[in-house]
Amino acid sequence: MPEHDLPLIRARFGRFPLGGVFGTGEFAPVGGKNFFHAYTGVLALYR
Repeated sequence: MPEHDLPLIRARFGRFPLGGVFGTGEFAPVGGKNFFHAYTGVLALYR
């Protein structure tokens, strides 16, 4: 769903320039073991 997360991000952090990349998944650790997580996103905020 396009822009599903954008209203949530704007409500929490306000308006600021925002760019991103959509990916179908990533490998990341959970409890010390790596698992595949589908449809993930990463948000990095810089001041």
